[in-house]
Amino acid sequence: MTLRIYVRNNEKDYFALQLIEIIIKMKLDISNINEAFSPTHEINDPEKFVGRYEEIESLILGLSTESSFLSIFGLRGIGKSSIAKQIKLIAEGDETLPKLLSLNHLLPKKGFNFMVHLVCCDEFILMLNL
Repeated sequence: MTLRIYVRNNEKDYFALQLIEIIIKMKLDISNINEAFSPTHEINDPEKFVGRYEEIESLILGLSTESSFLSIFGLRGIGKSSIAKQIKLIAEGDETLPKLLSLNHLLPKKGFNFMVHLVCCDEFILMLNL
């Protein structure tokens, strides 16, 4: 479900009241919203990982391609480490996230069973000797 909020100067109160009405009707539990995301801590639990369908799909296909190399890059705080943790779990055989995203049809019949080496780099990493 997507909830879009449009706020215009003269309609601000109207839309705010609509939003409150929707929240009350849906009985949303937002008591633990602060646990959902923090840019300083990656998401380790597949049950708490949301979105990024296309990225996860592409990375699962990468895992399925022989001799592939997966790389995740982007700006700070956009979820690279969280995606990497989830792909690591999938590569090691955890099917929780693919099932939640209805991507389990992309998994091999016996599942993945990779030994994963996850390397996280920042601007202070100049060279890796693996």
